[in-house]
Order: sequence, then structure tokens, then C-alpha cells
Amino acid sequence: EITRLTSETDCKVIGLSGTPFSPFLGHYYQKLIKPTTIKELIQRGDLSPYEFYAPTKPDLSKVKSVRNDDYGSDYKEDEIAEIMCGADLVGDVVSSWLKLGENQPTICFCVNVSHANFITVEFNRAGVNAEIMTANTPHDERDLIIHRFKQGATKIIVNIGVLVAGFDSDVRCI
Repeated sequence: EITRLTSETDCKVIGLSGTPFSPFLGHYYQKLIKPTTIKELIQRGDLSPYEFYAPTKPDLSKVKSVRNDDYGSDYKEDEIAEIMCGADLVGDVVSSWLKLGENQPTICFCVNVSHANFITVEFNRAGVNAEIMTANTPHDERDLIIHRFKQGATKIIVNIGVLVAGFDSDVRCI
């Protein structure tokens, strides 16, 4: 819709984004106005302070990318999932969470369903109650997973693009 508005009309279009660093935004907008910084938002109390840890960095140099008209270029899902499901990397995710996650309510984002299944199994194997949520998870089952998460029975919800917006719960680790 943005493409049609900006290319077929003389209308001025103003967009708001929570991810102003996304390269595809340059295809639609001519100017970026950055009214504040993450540091300022944290200092004002609008965002929570955070600590960032990263496990083993995967070697993505041989992964091919594909072009998408809406989002630009991105990695081929099957190729990146194969790398992300590597035993070393998944082991690092689980061991890093066990070491640094402090048993906090956690949301885990994965590349695809096979990656999410693998991560979920490994967390459960390590004694951490994790559940998976995908686009194919029925809404009533999603509600039950979220209820168990809010009650603390489920510690980690492993998801693929489901909990990206509008998820309102006490999440302490991602």
C-alpha cells in the first residue's frame, strides 16, 4: 500500500516505525526524523534497561539470500534454519539461558518450525518447561500456552513470528 501511495500519487506519506534502521524504509521515505534515542527512552522510563548476551556467532557466509518486494533481501529460510539448528549453536542458547536467564519468563524467536521444535526439545531435555507457538497453533491453544506462561508453569514460549506485536505479558528474557 505504501508503494502505491508514494509512486502513484502526489500525497505526502508519513510513517512511524519501531525499527527505523530497517533498510527497506529508504525505498518509501525520503527523510528519517529521529526524535529520541534508546538511551533517552530508558532514562525517561519509557523503555526498560537491558543486558545483551550472544551465544556462538553462526557462520552465514555461505547462506544464499532471496529478494522480496515488500522487505528487500533476506536469507533463504531452509539454509539458515539448518545452520541455526546446529548442535553447538542450540547448545549455546540453552546453556546461555541456564547460566544467564535467571529462570526468568522468556520468549524465544526461531527461524522456522523445525528450528523451534529443536530448541523446544533441547530446553525441555535440560529440565526447562518450554512450549512452542506457531502460526498454525489454534487460538484457544495459544491462550492456554500464554495462561501457563503467565502462571509460571511454562518458562519459555518458543515462537516463529507469532509474538511480535500485541503480546502483553511479563517477559524478562528474550
